[in-house]
Amino acid sequence: MTLQFNHELQAEPLIQIMNLHGFDVSCFDLFFLLRSRDRRMQSTGCESPALYALILEKNSVEARNFYQSLRVSYTLFFRDALTFALLEQRILPELIERHEKNGPASLRIWSAGCSTGQEPWSIAILLDEIHMTKPGVNWRIFATDIDAANLEKARSGIYTSAEVGNIRMRYLESAFQKNAAYYTIEQRLRDRVEFSEYDVLDETTSSPPNSIFGDFDLIVCCNLLLYYRAEQQRQILDKLMRGLSPNGYFLTGETERQLVSRESHMREILPGVPIFKRSS
Repeated sequence: MTLQFNHELQAEPLIQIMNLHGFDVSCFDLFFLLRSRDRRMQSTGCESPALYALILEKNSVEARNFYQSLRVSYTLFFRDALTFALLEQRILPELIERHEKNGPASLRIWSAGCSTGQEPWSIAILLDEIHMTKPGVNWRIFATDIDAANLEKARSGIYTSAEVGNIRMRYLESAFQKNAAYYTIEQRLRDRVEFSEYDVLDETTSSPPNSIFGDFDLIVCCNLLLYYRAEQQRQILDKLMRGLSPNGYFLTGETERQLVSRESHMREILPGVPIFKRSS
């Protein structure tokens, strides 16, 4: 409690200064805000929080730089091997089979906070392989992020050799075109993944407008919740749960597994793996 109070005392001036520049950062976790401030101090050569506060107050460019630093974009293809193995071997085949039995409606997936696209493209690669043997089921991925620069890279579908370094060779050969040092996602996958700018804290919508309605078979929201305060975490989770179909799955990051268990009416389908389904 004392530690939390100390974080509030340190973060409040920061929040007020950012408000002066038109940036509302009050939704972010306090510890995350302070760590981000410390990183900016280091990169600018500033020696004290008080001095950095003065710089931030007078310098709108630094205020924007600090705000941009809060938009964490680190991601990888097939980031959690165990999670993606479960998606590949159990979850996605089950969803495909369900749609085969229930009719022609498309399998719908929402990747919330998709960053530069590696997460939705990883799922698309798995679905593409399944689709080769079960072509009767249509599928679509709606990938959203709040950062326009992230989305531009995601839409391009172009990645360096280093960025695709942990992808299996058969996926590199089937899902990408190689051009010099770059790998580009094949057009057939591009046709099924739609990227759009969307704020999960937007209270006026229940799901990305381009998806038209919710009812997603799978929602993926990894390593996003942990950057927000408890109130915003609950708000985001509530929105995502409302967008999930009755028999849908929810995938989150390992660091958020306990949070989702505590704050939602969901159960892990396998102990220790952050994939959830509604409790019966």
